[in-house]
Amino acid sequence: ILGLAGKLSPDGKRLLYSETDRSAFNAVTLKIKPVATTTENTLVSSLETFAEKCSWSADSSIIFCAVPQQLPVAEYPDSWYRGEIVTVDQIWSLNPQTAEATKLFDPSKNSELKEFDTRKILVSGDKRRLYLLTKNQALWELDLDSLPKI
Repeated sequence: ILGLAGKLSPDGKRLLYSETDRSAFNAVTLKIKPVATTTENTLVSSLETFAEKCSWSADSSIIFCAVPQQLPVAEYPDSWYRGEIVTVDQIWSLNPQTAEATKLFDPSKNSELKEFDTRKILVSGDKRRLYLLTKNQALWELDLDSLPKI
């Protein structure tokens, strides 16, 4: 699998992973696969992002992801790792049972944010706050209860 990166759910039942599809102009696909089965019942998300930009909630019931508004044609994930690509990420939630995605935060609505390239997300135990570390080492806190509805 080209560009493979993954994150195991805290309960160990599912693997969230991303792969690069070179035939689709280096598109990045995010997938969720049950671990304890050999059948090919992988859910494909509509989110085009890297597994590294996602984080599971502690109870494995939700995944939060930073999703680039656009990904230019490049050699993924290598170009992103090398810093050749800088993204402006939206924050989404993803249901690991259905792969249904919901946009939570769009930084383009905030004039302060010119660059919001998230490299790590931490989720609070109550799933009400996200802590985001950007590639330029800025730390952000998002209170999900106080975000404007999108």
